[in-house]
Amino acid sequence: MGIRGLLLTRDERGTLNQERDFARKNRIQDLDLKITCILLVADGIPQRDASEMLGVPLRTLESWIEKYRTDGLHSLIKGPYPGKQPKLNKGQKDELAKVVAEGPDKAGLDTGVWTARILATLIKDSYGVSYSVSQVQRILHELGLRRSENCPTSSLRFLTHPKTCSVFCPTDNSSRDSSHFD
Repeated sequence: MGIRGLLLTRDERGTLNQERDFARKNRIQDLDLKITCILLVADGIPQRDASEMLGVPLRTLESWIEKYRTDGLHSLIKGPYPGKQPKLNKGQKDELAKVVAEGPDKAGLDTGVWTARILATLIKDSYGVSYSVSQVQRILHELGLRRSENCPTSSLRFLTHPKTCSVFCPTDNSSRDSSHFD
């Protein structure tokens, strides 16, 4: 990209200064640094000098300037990262919650209770997706299922009938157990 400077209008400079002040006040250090780099270059400081002054690799500073030139200030703000797509889609997770709520008997199992290991096998057989026991536990938590302290054994168990045992059960958000599953 070279050592091209950056020309800012009075309004652009004012907006950048306001955003930098906001970033400093709210301790958003990465945004403060990006805006400071842009303002230094706009003030006529060569990119190489600005990168050395602020301890930022020259290529990184050039990238920030190019992003600002093409897409404006919003391109410098970190957003949520999309992350990896879940293996089970929302419909499949809803279906899984229904199966758990109906109990293992209805699913053709004679275990009487659900365990994360049994559910991992069920998910693999039903959807062709492999999950570890701990990931199944996270999915159950996401679905609003929680572990009960009333379980007489140490193994992870899920509620099949709310009146007989409160091991894992659907809950509303107000009573959701935030503890990790065994």
